[in-house]
Amino acid sequence: MDMVDKNKVKKLKKYIKDDRPCKLKSYVKKYRIYLKDVELTKGRSLLHYCCQHGSGGVLRYLLTEGVSAVEPDNGGDLPLHVSLKQALDLDSQQSREAYTEMVLPLLETVPETLEVRNHSGMTCRQLLDQLVNRNRQEEEAHARTASEEWEKKLGEELNWEEEEFTGRYHTEYDYYEEQTRDSYDQWADQIHSNYRWKHRQKTSTGRDAPPSHTKARHKQKAAESKKTRVLDEEKLRQIREELKRKYEANQKSDVENRKKRRKNLYEKNFEGILSKDNEDQLSFKDIPWPGRGSLHDFTEVLFCDFPDKSSSKFRKYLRDQQIRWHPDKFTQKFGKRLLDSDRDRIMEKVKEISQALNKVAETLPKQVT
Repeated sequence: MDMVDKNKVKKLKKYIKDDRPCKLKSYVKKYRIYLKDVELTKGRSLLHYCCQHGSGGVLRYLLTEGVSAVEPDNGGDLPLHVSLKQALDLDSQQSREAYTEMVLPLLETVPETLEVRNHSGMTCRQLLDQLVNRNRQEEEAHARTASEEWEKKLGEELNWEEEEFTGRYHTEYDYYEEQTRDSYDQWADQIHSNYRWKHRQKTSTGRDAPPSHTKARHKQKAAESKKTRVLDEEKLRQIREELKRKYEANQKSDVENRKKRRKNLYEKNFEGILSKDNEDQLSFKDIPWPGRGSLHDFTEVLFCDFPDKSSSKFRKYLRDQQIRWHPDKFTQKFGKRLLDSDRDRIMEKVKEISQALNKVAETLPKQVT
């Protein structure tokens, strides 16, 4: 087994760190590098290095090239250990991205590594459980914070309504001032009258208050209890609606972020196949298509960072894409490099993308000259 030159290893690490799978593939083919033979310091493989830097595009390429995901480094860590540790060091948003880009492909390729322990006795499953529990706790804390903020706002609103009803500056001191306007004699007479009435009720009925007053208090308490219950149910309903709105907003934000990442990777990989030192034959899977699935998905990815479809920047980018995916232009650039077995399939997809872009252009309002 031949050792790979240090300068070549340095170049490989740079392409991995920058997450440039097309460039890496071209370099490997040019110098006939056997990726399985490349060993870094501390017994790490290129896959370990890829997981350390979160390079999702390169990860998939290394796995297709057969770089082992079950060989541990000197610390007993598998690539899955490394990717999970990296995800745990990131914030909740970035860790979800790392889970999608790094952890899931490894789990799908080598699910049996979940139970493998490193030299510290830690299994991949334990790290995965830590990641899941941490993200769940953060989501619950976020939900509690949102609930507390909503309750505070609701309380302020209720206080405001109460002030509107009772008068903002009406205080207990004002009430006392009103009561003391009567003369002392009137006050003393009222106290004596109340005492005689209570004494008479005790001796005659054995109760401190007439039944009519007790019944009225029960009705008042029942009414207040019902009002409180209605307010609590309304508060809970509003909190649920607020949390639902925030959840939907977060989901929408995640979808938009995934589209932007896919677009950035698409542009980077397209630059890779255009580079001067890249003359590899291109199969269907080597073409950096702007999206996966339907043509609608392609256009959604391409124009995800253009909120204003009438702007000059959007129109310019659309024209550039129309030129890039025009069948004649595409054939001029890549025709000689297309594999004969995939040529028809590639050109059919190129025509579909070109037609989809033309339909987008047709929907734009004509510019006034």
